Amino acid sequence: MILDQMDTGRQLLGLLQFSDSFFPTGGFSQSYGLETYVQYGLVDGGGSFREVLTTFIDHVLGREDGLAVSLTWKAATAEDYSTLVQIDQILSSTKMARESRTASVKTGCRMLRTAGPLLDAPIIWEYLKLIETGFCSGHHAMAFGLVGCCAGLTLKQTTLGYLYNAVAAMVNNGVRLIPLGQQEGQYILWDLIPLLNRVASEIPWKTLDNLGSTAPALEIRAMQHERLYTRLFMS
Repeated sequence: MILDQMDTGRQLLGLLQFSDSFFPTGGFSQSYGLETYVQYGLVDGGGSFREVLTTFIDHVLGREDGLAVSLTWKAATAEDYSTLVQIDQILSSTKMARESRTASVKTGCRMLRTAGPLLDAPIIWEYLKLIETGFCSGHHAMAFGLVGCCAGLTLKQTTLGYLYNAVAAMVNNGVRLIPLGQQEGQYILWDLIPLLNRVASEIPWKTLDNLGSTAPALEIRAMQHERLYTRLFMS
């Protein structure tokens, strides 16, 4: 019983470390198109921000990045390198906005290079070799799935950790951009927990055939971001 509790504690602490904004991936500098929404006046307060976040969770995280985390975790468990390459290539082709695609790769590679020495797992080193040789790009969702698997986290823990990390980063960016009060940002994040739980429970049932974003408006705003007159974020 004590050993089980210790293992659970270690898993929880690992999840908190890898999903913490303090973990050096550079994600704090990315808004993934949110800055465009704000500058165009399409998001101007908590209500409109919630609508964008809900779409982001359902149609981007639930169908693309969050699903990629789950598929990567499963492939890593099975040491299925061919599926890892497939997931990576699909993400590269479905992330239509150049800035978002670049941000996904930069944050993913940073995560792998930071977590690699901590975990010293062969599959992480092999995936980094695939990136270095050009077979893969190294998207953040895949890095998170690999790290979660190698750290001994369950599929549910890994998926929820990624979903929370992505949404918390968006809320933090919204607080800075809209602007919102810190307290309102926390209220929004708390209210989204049931949606995150639902999406996390649906993701494991999806397959590689389901992988791909269904949020064209978010993609368009992400494409428009690089042409904004002033920018606080890199994407």
